[in-house]
Amino acid sequence: MSLLFLITTLAQAATSPLCTQDFLNHPLPVESRLLSKPANFSEGAIRPGLLRVQEDLCRCLPRRSSKWPALVKSNLWVQPNLGKMRIEYIIDEERTKPIDRMLECMGEPKFDIEPMPYKSDIIRPDGSEPVFPRYPIWMHLTDSAESG
Repeated sequence: MSLLFLITTLAQAATSPLCTQDFLNHPLPVESRLLSKPANFSEGAIRPGLLRVQEDLCRCLPRRSSKWPALVKSNLWVQPNLGKMRIEYIIDEERTKPIDRMLECMGEPKFDIEPMPYKSDIIRPDGSEPVFPRYPIWMHLTDSAESG
């Protein structure tokens, strides 16, 4: 019985608190009216992106918390009219084998979201289409990331 308790305790110790948070109901930042965004951008793009970041991170974290990076940055690249999203993961600290395996496991997911009609008000001199700005999400896995 004590061996089962030890295994259960060790398994829980290696789980990030981010993995147990309920991001389905987590309040999202208030949308700024200064930047034009499609209607329903928070729930239609940010929420699915945040849930996917959490899923990828928790599935791919190294087993030992001492091997975790302090901070995982992700950029949500949304194509609102097409209903497409791509997530780019970035770790700025020194690369180790566990971190490289983690990044490889997380990959660069692309998935569909609900299309959101959007017309940019940006006019470029060369007439090219503007790219919808990235939306950054930072996941702090250790306390040292917040003080750095």
